[in-house]
Amino acid sequence: MKKLRNALFMLPFLVSTAFMCESVQPEPEIVLDKDCFDASKIKRDTMCAAIYQPVCGCDRKTYGNACEANAQGILKFTEGACGE
Repeated sequence: MKKLRNALFMLPFLVSTAFMCESVQPEPEIVLDKDCFDASKIKRDTMCAAIYQPVCGCDRKTYGNACEANAQGILKFTEGACGE
């Protein structure tokens, strides 16, 4: 009886864990070339205006504006959020 009670106690955890494992899919690895990203251009102390004009970086990440993308070393981007 004690084993059954322990098994029933663990059942919700086991079921939720099983569903979590199925839904987690790793993102495809993005290889950034020298025309997209330059680590020497990263400027952690850059003060960008708090104006939301999203750009989609060549790394497929959305940045709040061109200044934020440049401060992260992104060399190429398009206007608008990624996926739009």
